[in-house]
Amino acid sequence: MFEKTVAELSRALARKETSSVELTRALLERINKYKDLNAFIVLDRAGAVAAARQVDALRRSGAALPALAGLPIV
Repeated sequence: MFEKTVAELSRALARKETSSVELTRALLERINKYKDLNAFIVLDRAGAVAAARQVDALRRSGAALPALAGLPIV
């Protein structure tokens, strides 16, 4: 995931090759791996996953979504 561009990840979401929840959890794991860098003051893990679930539900329903919808961005 971390070697892909935003455009590639957006296409993967649109093709249902991955989900927003999967991407978000992967990013949260990476953030945890490098927590000693103290790059984040506040991190709402539960909120991030909940937001990803909402976008995944919208995508499954066939709703038209913007290109960046569901991409975890920090």
